[in-house]
Amino acid sequence: MVTISVILKGVVNMLLNLNSKDYLYLQVYEKIKNKILNGQLKFDEKLPSIRNLAHENKISYNTVTNAYVLLEEEGYIYSKGRIGFFVSKKKDFLKLEKIKPINNDVNAKLDFSFSGVDLNFPFYNWKKSFNKAIDQFNLEFLKKSDPKGDIHLRKSISNYLKKARNIDANYENIIISAG
Repeated sequence: MVTISVILKGVVNMLLNLNSKDYLYLQVYEKIKNKILNGQLKFDEKLPSIRNLAHENKISYNTVTNAYVLLEEEGYIYSKGRIGFFVSKKKDFLKLEKIKPINNDVNAKLDFSFSGVDLNFPFYNWKKSFNKAIDQFNLEFLKKSDPKGDIHLRKSISNYLKKARNIDANYENIIISAG
């Protein structure tokens, strides 16, 4: 295993695995993020410049840039123009929970796959609920919807992009499509 040691102001020591499936910038990102979360890098502490970190550790400028951009997008660090990057307050961090993988070995009561219909599916209850929806909403749900997709979903995506990635995307510019 080929590794390189990355040193940030003597505070962050990390080994990057050159043989890993993970991109180097993600390894740098994870190491710095973990040091911030563990309190080894404190609020307002200055990080090394992108050039210095890249040069000292013989890694690409773009590798460090990508790591810093991702850290900044998720609120772990912030930049001051022509001064550098600094550790953010913990309350500014964006917490994204990892999605647990689906366990396909579970014996489910109902089969919702495209390959077939479960014979135990409660068709009577489904039909009753469907008819109730038709009665309640009349033909409202059959009307043509916005060709760009559901407006509530597009607004939610716009809000998420602003908070999580600091991208100011107007919901009118978001299109949701199948496939």
